[in-house]
Amino acid sequence: MLRIGVIGTGVMGQNHARVAATLRKDVGLTAVSDLNEEVGKSVAKRFGCEYFRDYRGMKDMVDAVVVATPTKTHDAIAIEMLNAGKHVMVEKPLAIDVASAEKIVEAAEAQGLVLAVGHIERHNPAVKFVRTALAKGQFGRLFAMYSKRISPFPARVNDVGVVNDIGVHEVDVQRYLAESEVVSVSAYGGKVNGGPHEDHANILLDFENGVKGTIVVNWLAPIKIRKLELLCSKVFVEMDYIEQELNVSTSQIMDFEPGDSFLYPMEYNMRQIYLKKQEPLKLEHEDFVNAILEKRKPLVDGKEGVQNIRVCEAVMRAMGEKAKIEVSDSRGF
Repeated sequence: MLRIGVIGTGVMGQNHARVAATLRKDVGLTAVSDLNEEVGKSVAKRFGCEYFRDYRGMKDMVDAVVVATPTKTHDAIAIEMLNAGKHVMVEKPLAIDVASAEKIVEAAEAQGLVLAVGHIERHNPAVKFVRTALAKGQFGRLFAMYSKRISPFPARVNDVGVVNDIGVHEVDVQRYLAESEVVSVSAYGGKVNGGPHEDHANILLDFENGVKGTIVVNWLAPIKIRKLELLCSKVFVEMDYIEQELNVSTSQIMDFEPGDSFLYPMEYNMRQIYLKKQEPLKLEHEDFVNAILEKRKPLVDGKEGVQNIRVCEAVMRAMGEKAKIEVSDSRGF
């Protein structure tokens, strides 16, 4: 039995606990920890495991932990558990800054343990479908990507802004699909609602292989949208993260009368792809567990998490300086 502990029982922590408790027969949720005793004890009771106010108390009861605490606490908790010999999955972003994230990676490498980062959208079946189709050349050459991730302000977030909370999802997905690193970024955004962090941003990514990425993120909308579009040489792809479905389109210009643009004739061919819906968080846990048992890297390892933070730090600089910012390459790390 692989024994899992969840540190932090907020919204995401409770979901991690639910999945870990019901994942499969050879995995068990044995402990949860949270400073809020009322919530922590409630979650422990719900899933039949032990509760600890101090996460250190679960060390002897677990083989691996999920860290779902506020971002600024990730490095200290993750490093302590890695040094105690525990495999670790950390919710995104991996840490509050690149320096802290690199320390987590160094601790995992020193201990020879699995370090996974909770970039959940990589486990979305729709993203997997697009990645495979691009790799097989079914979409042709990828030229550009357009991401839109908007929603009302989430009260649960108070230590990072929209770029590091939800923009980092799109940074990770676009890096994954482009199969290339971001070399420079431009961005503008700011605060509308007067909070301590930015609540909207428009981001432009320049990839090393020439692909261009656009990301629109905000906490201003009265609706939740999670969509990605891909401009490719053979097709135009519209992907919905939530519905896990895609529209793959092509068009052809027919014969037309040059003097009548109103009757400009186009023939469209649209293919709708409905995938079997699966919970990305469950797939993320499966990958983490299998990485431990098979002694391999997870789909999103620590170095990937570091690079996503590096890009987001460049985005924040670009917003502040109103200039294009170069992104350092993590491959030497």
